[in-house]
Amino acid sequence: MKGSPFNRNSIGFISGLTLREEKIKFALTGAIKHPQIFYDYVDSSRQPWAISPAQCVNYVSCHDNYTLFDKLQYSCPESSMEEIERMTRLAIGIILTSQGIPFLHAGVEMHRTKGGHHDSYRSPDDVNKIDWSRKSVYSGLFLFTKNCIELRRQHPAFRMREADMVREKLAFFPKYIPGVIAYELKEHANGDSWEDILVFYNGNNYSVEYEIPEKNWLIVAQNGEISPGGMGHVTTKVIRLHPISMMILAEDKRSNFPVG
Repeated sequence: MKGSPFNRNSIGFISGLTLREEKIKFALTGAIKHPQIFYDYVDSSRQPWAISPAQCVNYVSCHDNYTLFDKLQYSCPESSMEEIERMTRLAIGIILTSQGIPFLHAGVEMHRTKGGHHDSYRSPDDVNKIDWSRKSVYSGLFLFTKNCIELRRQHPAFRMREADMVREKLAFFPKYIPGVIAYELKEHANGDSWEDILVFYNGNNYSVEYEIPEKNWLIVAQNGEISPGGMGHVTTKVIRLHPISMMILAEDKRSNFPVG
Protein backbone atom coordinates (compact mmCIF):
# COMPACT_ATOMS: atom_id res chain seq x y z
CA MET A 1 0.00 0.00 0.00
CA LYS A 2 2.72 2.50 0.95
CA GLY A 3 5.75 1.28 -1.01
CA SER A 4 8.82 -0.59 0.18
CA PRO A 5 9.56 -0.27 3.91
CA PHE A 6 13.28 -0.33 3.07
CA ASN A 7 13.21 2.52 0.56
CA ARG A 8 11.82 5.62 2.16
CA ASN A 9 11.21 7.35 -1.18
CA SER A 10 9.17 4.56 -2.80
CA ILE A 11 5.42 4.97 -3.19
CA GLY A 12 2.54 2.49 -3.20
CA PHE A 13 -1.17 2.11 -3.94
CA ILE A 14 -2.33 4.79 -1.49
CA SER A 15 0.22 7.26 -2.83
CA GLY A 16 -0.66 6.86 -6.49
CA LEU A 17 1.34 3.88 -7.76
CA THR A 18 -0.83 1.90 -10.18
CA LEU A 19 -0.53 -1.72 -11.39
CA ARG A 20 -0.38 -2.88 -7.77
CA GLU A 21 -4.06 -3.73 -7.55
CA GLU A 22 -3.55 -7.53 -7.56
CA LYS A 23 -1.29 -7.28 -4.51
CA ILE A 24 -4.00 -5.41 -2.62
CA LYS A 25 -6.63 -7.92 -3.77
CA PHE A 26 -4.39 -10.76 -2.61
CA ALA A 27 -4.22 -9.28 0.89
CA LEU A 28 -7.86 -8.22 1.19
CA THR A 29 -9.02 -11.78 0.46
CA GLY A 30 -6.80 -13.05 3.27
CA ALA A 31 -4.09 -14.63 1.05
CA ILE A 32 -6.39 -17.52 0.08
CA LYS A 33 -6.92 -18.86 -3.41
CA HIS A 34 -9.47 -16.71 -5.22
CA PRO A 35 -10.42 -17.24 -8.87
CA GLN A 36 -10.38 -13.52 -9.73
CA ILE A 37 -6.81 -12.80 -8.61
CA PHE A 38 -3.99 -12.94 -11.17
CA TYR A 39 -1.15 -14.25 -9.03
CA ASP A 40 1.51 -13.55 -11.66
CA TYR A 41 1.10 -9.87 -10.71
CA VAL A 42 1.52 -10.54 -6.98
CA ASP A 43 5.30 -10.39 -6.88
CA SER A 44 5.47 -11.03 -3.13
CA SER A 45 3.76 -14.42 -3.54
CA ARG A 46 3.07 -16.11 -6.86
CA GLN A 47 0.49 -18.37 -5.24
CA PRO A 48 -1.93 -18.25 -2.30
CA TRP A 49 -0.50 -19.52 0.97
CA ALA A 50 -3.43 -19.38 3.42
CA ILE A 51 -6.05 -22.10 3.84
CA SER A 52 -8.23 -19.72 5.84
CA PRO A 53 -8.26 -15.90 5.85
CA ALA A 54 -7.84 -16.17 9.63
CA GLN A 55 -4.21 -17.14 8.93
CA CYS A 56 -3.48 -13.76 7.33
CA VAL A 57 -2.57 -10.64 9.34
CA ASN A 58 -2.97 -7.41 7.35
CA TYR A 59 -1.09 -4.26 8.32
CA VAL A 60 0.43 -1.16 6.75
CA SER A 61 2.91 -0.27 9.50
CA CYS A 62 4.30 -1.82 12.68
CA HIS A 63 7.09 -1.30 15.25
CA ASP A 64 9.76 -1.98 12.64
CA ASN A 65 10.71 0.52 9.93
CA TYR A 66 9.02 3.90 9.50
CA THR A 67 5.68 4.82 10.95
CA LEU A 68 3.11 5.29 8.22
CA PHE A 69 3.12 9.05 8.74
CA ASP A 70 6.92 9.28 8.48
CA LYS A 71 6.98 7.02 5.43
CA LEU A 72 4.42 9.18 3.63
CA GLN A 73 6.27 12.36 4.59
CA TYR A 74 9.43 11.00 2.95
CA SER A 75 7.84 9.40 -0.12
CA CYS A 76 5.39 12.21 -0.90
CA PRO A 77 7.34 15.38 -0.06
CA GLU A 78 5.17 17.59 -2.26
CA SER A 79 1.86 16.34 -0.84
CA SER A 80 -0.14 18.57 1.47
CA MET A 81 -1.07 17.51 4.98
CA GLU A 82 -4.63 17.01 3.74
CA GLU A 83 -3.38 14.60 1.08
CA ILE A 84 -1.21 12.73 3.59
CA GLU A 85 -4.24 12.27 5.82
CA ARG A 86 -6.34 11.05 2.90
CA MET A 87 -3.66 8.43 2.19
CA THR A 88 -3.64 7.40 5.84
CA ARG A 89 -7.43 7.12 5.96
CA LEU A 90 -7.45 5.02 2.81
CA ALA A 91 -4.79 2.70 4.27
CA ILE A 92 -6.67 2.27 7.54
CA GLY A 93 -9.93 1.78 5.63
CA ILE A 94 -8.41 -0.98 3.49
CA ILE A 95 -6.98 -2.78 6.54
CA LEU A 96 -10.26 -2.70 8.45
CA THR A 97 -12.47 -3.78 5.54
CA SER A 98 -10.21 -6.66 4.44
CA GLN A 99 -10.72 -10.32 5.23
CA GLY A 100 -8.21 -11.75 7.68
CA ILE A 101 -6.91 -10.27 10.91
CA PRO A 102 -6.42 -6.48 10.95
CA PHE A 103 -3.39 -5.08 12.76
CA LEU A 104 -2.99 -1.38 13.53
CA HIS A 105 0.30 0.09 14.69
CA ALA A 106 -0.36 1.97 17.93
CA GLY A 107 -0.73 5.65 17.17
CA VAL A 108 -1.42 5.33 13.43
CA GLU A 109 -4.83 6.81 14.21
CA MET A 110 -3.13 10.05 15.29
CA HIS A 111 -0.29 10.25 12.73
CA ARG A 112 2.29 8.78 15.06
CA THR A 113 5.82 9.92 14.24
CA LYS A 114 9.25 8.75 15.33
CA GLY A 115 10.90 11.80 13.84
CA GLY A 116 11.89 9.89 10.73
CA HIS A 117 13.73 7.11 12.60
CA HIS A 118 13.19 3.73 10.93
CA ASP A 119 15.05 1.43 13.34
CA SER A 120 14.30 2.79 16.77
CA TYR A 121 14.75 -0.24 19.01
CA ARG A 122 17.77 1.41 20.63
CA SER A 123 16.28 4.91 20.62
CA PRO A 124 15.08 6.70 23.76
CA ASP A 125 11.53 7.47 24.80
CA ASP A 126 11.46 10.85 23.10
CA VAL A 127 11.59 8.95 19.78
CA ASN A 128 9.41 5.93 20.57
CA LYS A 129 6.79 7.54 22.79
CA ILE A 130 3.20 8.08 21.71
CA ASP A 131 2.49 11.79 21.84
CA TRP A 132 -1.12 11.79 23.04
CA SER A 133 -1.59 15.46 22.19
CA ARG A 134 -1.77 14.36 18.55
CA LYS A 135 -5.09 12.64 19.34
CA SER A 136 -6.76 16.05 19.65
CA VAL A 137 -4.75 17.64 16.86
CA TYR A 138 -5.81 14.85 14.47
CA SER A 139 -9.18 14.08 16.04
CA GLY A 140 -10.81 13.58 12.64
CA LEU A 141 -8.42 10.75 11.79
CA PHE A 142 -8.97 9.23 15.22
CA LEU A 143 -12.77 9.25 14.77
CA PHE A 144 -12.44 7.83 11.24
CA THR A 145 -10.42 4.91 12.61
CA LYS A 146 -12.89 4.38 15.44
CA ASN A 147 -15.79 4.26 12.97
CA CYS A 148 -13.95 1.79 10.73
CA ILE A 149 -13.48 -0.50 13.73
CA GLU A 150 -17.16 -0.14 14.62
CA LEU A 151 -18.21 -0.94 11.05
CA ARG A 152 -16.14 -4.12 11.15
CA ARG A 153 -17.57 -5.04 14.56
CA GLN A 154 -21.17 -4.60 13.38
CA HIS A 155 -20.83 -6.34 10.02
CA PRO A 156 -19.47 -9.91 9.81
CA ALA A 157 -19.22 -9.67 6.00
CA PHE A 158 -15.81 -8.06 6.57
CA ARG A 159 -14.52 -10.95 8.69
CA MET A 160 -15.36 -14.25 7.04
CA ARG A 161 -13.32 -17.15 8.40
CA GLU A 162 -13.83 -19.77 5.70
CA ALA A 163 -12.06 -19.61 2.35
CA ASP A 164 -15.00 -21.16 0.51
CA MET A 165 -17.28 -18.43 1.84
CA VAL A 166 -14.89 -15.72 0.69
CA ARG A 167 -14.75 -17.25 -2.79
CA GLU A 168 -18.55 -17.48 -2.88
CA LYS A 169 -19.47 -14.14 -1.36
CA LEU A 170 -16.64 -11.76 -2.39
CA ALA A 171 -16.65 -10.87 -6.09
CA PHE A 172 -14.45 -8.27 -7.79
CA PHE A 173 -15.95 -6.04 -10.45
CA PRO A 174 -14.62 -7.00 -13.91
CA LYS A 175 -14.04 -3.41 -15.06
CA TYR A 176 -10.40 -2.45 -14.58
CA ILE A 177 -9.30 1.11 -13.89
CA PRO A 178 -5.66 1.66 -12.85
CA GLY A 179 -5.45 2.65 -9.21
CA VAL A 180 -8.98 1.45 -8.41
CA ILE A 181 -10.19 -1.72 -6.68
CA ALA A 182 -13.91 -2.51 -6.65
CA TYR A 183 -15.67 -5.52 -5.19
CA GLU A 184 -18.97 -6.77 -3.82
CA LEU A 185 -19.81 -8.66 -0.65
CA LYS A 186 -23.05 -10.32 -1.64
CA GLU A 187 -26.05 -12.28 -0.41
CA HIS A 188 -25.81 -11.46 3.31
CA ALA A 189 -22.17 -12.59 3.43
CA ASN A 190 -21.38 -14.39 6.69
CA GLY A 191 -24.92 -13.68 7.92
CA ASP A 192 -24.59 -9.92 7.56
CA SER A 193 -27.73 -7.80 7.93
CA TRP A 194 -26.86 -5.97 4.69
CA GLU A 195 -27.74 -8.03 1.62
CA ASP A 196 -25.11 -6.52 -0.68
CA ILE A 197 -22.12 -4.30 0.08
CA LEU A 198 -20.05 -2.49 -2.54
CA VAL A 199 -16.50 -1.46 -1.62
CA PHE A 200 -14.26 0.83 -3.68
CA TYR A 201 -10.68 1.97 -3.09
CA ASN A 202 -9.37 4.82 -5.24
CA GLY A 203 -5.64 5.35 -4.87
CA ASN A 204 -5.52 8.00 -7.60
CA ASN A 205 -5.24 11.70 -6.79
CA TYR A 206 -8.21 12.40 -9.05
CA SER A 207 -11.87 11.40 -9.13
CA VAL A 208 -13.03 8.34 -11.04
CA GLU A 209 -16.53 7.44 -12.27
CA TYR A 210 -17.74 3.87 -11.83
CA GLU A 211 -20.92 2.15 -12.97
CA ILE A 212 -22.95 0.24 -10.37
CA PRO A 213 -26.35 -1.53 -10.29
CA GLU A 214 -29.23 0.87 -9.75
CA LYS A 215 -30.51 0.04 -6.29
CA ASN A 216 -31.29 1.88 -3.09
CA TRP A 217 -27.75 2.19 -1.74
CA LEU A 218 -26.98 3.45 1.74
CA ILE A 219 -23.81 5.56 1.68
CA VAL A 220 -21.55 4.24 4.45
CA ALA A 221 -18.23 5.78 3.41
CA GLN A 222 -17.16 8.36 0.86
CA ASN A 223 -14.61 11.13 0.36
CA GLY A 224 -12.54 10.25 3.44
CA GLU A 225 -15.49 9.98 5.82
CA ILE A 226 -17.32 6.95 7.24
CA SER A 227 -20.50 6.42 9.25
CA PRO A 228 -21.56 2.83 10.12
CA GLY A 229 -25.16 4.03 10.34
CA GLY A 230 -25.04 5.66 6.93
CA MET A 231 -24.97 9.21 5.61
CA GLY A 232 -27.77 9.29 3.09
CA HIS A 233 -28.78 7.29 0.02
CA VAL A 234 -27.92 7.14 -3.66
CA THR A 235 -29.72 5.45 -6.56
CA THR A 236 -27.69 6.61 -9.55
CA LYS A 237 -26.14 4.13 -11.99
CA VAL A 238 -22.81 6.00 -11.93
CA ILE A 239 -20.94 7.01 -8.79
CA ARG A 240 -17.98 9.30 -8.38
CA LEU A 241 -15.05 7.97 -6.38
CA HIS A 242 -13.28 10.90 -4.78
CA PRO A 243 -9.48 11.12 -4.90
CA ILE A 244 -7.46 8.94 -2.50
CA SER A 245 -10.46 7.57 -0.66
CA MET A 246 -12.67 4.60 0.10
CA MET A 247 -16.36 4.34 -0.78
CA ILE A 248 -18.76 1.82 0.74
CA LEU A 249 -22.38 1.36 -0.31
CA ALA A 250 -24.85 -1.05 1.28
CA GLU A 251 -28.17 -2.22 -0.13
CA ASP A 252 -30.74 -0.96 2.34
CA LYS A 253 -34.11 -2.64 1.85
CA ARG A 254 -35.45 -1.42 5.16
CA SER A 255 -35.93 2.09 3.78
CA ASN A 256 -38.83 3.29 1.67
CA PHE A 257 -36.52 5.57 -0.26
CA PRO A 258 -37.64 5.26 -3.92
CA VAL A 259 -35.38 4.00 -6.68
CA GLY A 260 -35.13 6.14 -9.82
